[in-house]
Amino acid sequence: MVESEQGQTVRPPSAQDRYVFAGRLHPERYGWHGARVETDFTFHDQPLHLTLSISWAQLAIDVVGSYSGPLLDLKNVLLNYAQNVVDAFGFVAAAGLDIEIMSCVDPAGELYIFNTAFDGLRDTGDISEDEMSMFRTLAQVGGLDFGVRAGLADLRQAIRSPLDTLFYCYRAIESIRQQYLPAYASVDDQAARKSSWAAMRAAASVEESETRWLAALATPRRHGSVSETTEDDRRRALQPARKVVLSYALNWSPPAEPQT
Repeated sequence: MVESEQGQTVRPPSAQDRYVFAGRLHPERYGWHGARVETDFTFHDQPLHLTLSISWAQLAIDVVGSYSGPLLDLKNVLLNYAQNVVDAFGFVAAAGLDIEIMSCVDPAGELYIFNTAFDGLRDTGDISEDEMSMFRTLAQVGGLDFGVRAGLADLRQAIRSPLDTLFYCYRAIESIRQQYLPAYASVDDQAARKSSWAAMRAAASVEESETRWLAALATPRRHGSVSETTEDDRRRALQPARKVVLSYALNWSPPAEPQT
C-alpha cells in the first residue's frame, strides 16, 4: 500500500481488485426484504463492476475491477449510487429511506471502519467544554432563528451527501447571509445583497475568495448539473460554511420589537 497526497490509502491497480463495502438502510424498522442490482461503471477512468445487495436493512456492495484512487472517493461515489437505488424504491413505496456505508474490506483483506464524523474539521478526542458551550448556543439559537436552523440542517446534509457537499455548504452560507440584509432593505436587490455579503464575511472572518470559489462550484449543482467532488473540496467548503453559521449564532440577539 502507498499513501496519496491527501493521506488516503491507495493501492496499485489490479484487474482482479475487489472491495467489499458494508452498511445499513435507515430506518431499519422499515423491513425492506431486499434487492440486488449489478452494473458496470467507470470511475477515475477505471472500469469497475458493482453488485449491490440489500436484505433486511443490511447493505453490501461488491466492487471488482482496476482501481488505484483514494478509498474515500470510491466510498463516496458508491454511497451516491446506493442512495439512488434506495430513493427509487422509496419513491415507489412513498417512504423516506437513507443509506449508510459503515466499513470496507479492501483487496489486501484490510478492514476499514469509516468515521461517522468528517475527518479534519476538529481535534480528535472527547468533546471539550468550549465545544459543549458551542453546542448549547447553536441548539438554543437554532430553536429561535431560521437562519441557524436551516444552516445546521444543510451542514448535516453536506456531511451525509458527499457529492452534494458544495451545494449544501453554499446554501447554509446563503441562509445566514439573508440574516445580514440591511434593515432598510425591503427586497434582496443587488445593493442589499452586496452589503449583506460583506457584513457576513466580516463577522465570520471569511475571505471573499473562499465564498466566490464555493459559489462557482455550487451554482451548477443548484441548476441541475453535477460534477465530481473530492474530499479536499468537501473539507475546503465545510470550513467557511461552519464558521459562518457558528459566528452568526455566537453573536445572535433577538430582533428588536417594532416601534409603535
